[in-house]
Amino acid sequence: MFLCVPVLAFPKLLCRVARVIIPDWERGGNGYIPNCININGNHQWDYSSEDTQLFCSDTIAKYNMGMTTSRIYPKTPRIAVGGVVIQAQKVLLVLRANPPAKGEWAIPGGSVNLGETLQTAVERELLEETGLVVKAGEVAYLFDSIHYDDRGQIAYHYVIIDLFAEPATSSLTVTAGDDALDVGWFTLSELHQSALPVSETTKTLLQKLMRNL
Repeated sequence: MFLCVPVLAFPKLLCRVARVIIPDWERGGNGYIPNCININGNHQWDYSSEDTQLFCSDTIAKYNMGMTTSRIYPKTPRIAVGGVVIQAQKVLLVLRANPPAKGEWAIPGGSVNLGETLQTAVERELLEETGLVVKAGEVAYLFDSIHYDDRGQIAYHYVIIDLFAEPATSSLTVTAGDDALDVGWFTLSELHQSALPVSETTKTLLQKLMRNL
């Protein structure tokens, strides 16, 4: 998985990693390793301080024991949620800023944090990504999202649970935030007739739901 070689004759420690652990856009998340950028599978960084050395060493150890929650090249599938909000025949969608659905319109949502219920996670994610206060309800859709890299390795693996959600206030004004580049309300016909890049799972879900409205 990795090879860390201390070079005692030099003031810095060089560590070469054969697999990316965290991309640069996920800084601040669990399992963060400074300056680890997904380029070509070979990763190097210099330790600039004793604190960084200890932090990185501890993080790598936790990664090998399956204790980190890295989004990319995970040890186990990650649980994520989405909030399906439909008002006046329109559905709320966000434009994703990050992989694996970067550049696609999709149901707003994200990963479930430790200790959160599915409903609490949906309510938090929608507030963060859209600014909309909602009350989450029952399960609307359940699916796997598995993405492979060019070498055939699993880069992302999510089990995604979409819940129905209703606005908790009279305001339906939305503002993109967190990892959403844009946000908007769309009818199914608008999504079909426009050239908007919509994720396949979102298309499937909306076609099923809109038929019953």
